[in-house]
Amino acid sequence: MRIRKSLTALALTAAIAAPAALATAAPASAIDSYAAIRVQASSTSPGYYDVIVYGYVNNAPPYSYVTMSLKGDDPWSDDDLGVRGYTQSEYGHFSIKVTVPKPTLNEDWEGCDEVYASVSSSTGWKKNTPNHTGCY
Repeated sequence: MRIRKSLTALALTAAIAAPAALATAAPASAIDSYAAIRVQASSTSPGYYDVIVYGYVNNAPPYSYVTMSLKGDDPWSDDDLGVRGYTQSEYGHFSIKVTVPKPTLNEDWEGCDEVYASVSSSTGWKKNTPNHTGCY
């Protein structure tokens, strides 16, 4: 009898605590939104570079549109490099590839260059990628 009362009390405590624990748990799809950039020499077009912008938009519908604009990072004012790309994301995942001539990435007069992509989604999400530094 004593064991049965202890087990009943334990079960009651677990039943009360379980909803509180579940309410505070993060959902399985709680991956943070992000955008990243990769720049590499084109394997198919000499003198050109492939710029790949990829990432994830959290809580996006099954299909949404993602656009990017390539920028040059400068101390006073960032340059718009005139390169745009877009794609349709699937459940928030996206990848945009554009091939640009080498002089497009050479946005500084001297030294190496820092480029990034300004990314936005039809869901209203916006993010800049981290800078990619290269000597073009």
